[in-house]
Amino acid sequence: MAEDADLPKALVKRIVKAKLTTLQPQETDDQKREVQLNKDALLAFAESSKIFIAYVTATANDICKQAKRQIISGEDVATALEELEFDSFVGPIRQSLESFKRDNKEKNKRKAEQLRKRKAEKAEQVAPQPAEEGDKRLKMEPQGQQTGAEGSYTDDEMMLDHNPQHQHQQAAQVPSPS
Repeated sequence: MAEDADLPKALVKRIVKAKLTTLQPQETDDQKREVQLNKDALLAFAESSKIFIAYVTATANDICKQAKRQIISGEDVATALEELEFDSFVGPIRQSLESFKRDNKEKNKRKAEQLRKRKAEKAEQVAPQPAEEGDKRLKMEPQGQQTGAEGSYTDDEMMLDHNPQHQHQQAAQVPSPS
């Protein structure tokens, strides 16, 4: 086994404690006691888990190679468990795989629906909205005359305001404060 392939001890401890808790007889709150593991037991569980994983992985890899594939699937793992005579694990593994696939399919449907909604909302924002009678934002002024903060002015005057020469002339005409 490679030294860098250690399983997280906290995870192993949590799994072992959860299983031991379910195996204990039902006790009242007064009688409940937390299961303790010493370091040797935790190490033994971690090492045996690594060996089990390696054993199942090697068998699943052989199944994958026989099928002339390079990627091990969940079904390959289930078949490996059957070959290794861990039949009691196969049912729960297949149920977990089906549940995982179903959850992923639903998640992908939700994401696709959200994406469609966002695209539709963006399309609505880009499309011009018809002006309502009471909508002052889109009220049109008669051709050639616009209203602004300084009052009414014609299109020609508006064009002059953007002309740099006109702006310079206007600045020269402004009386200086005395």
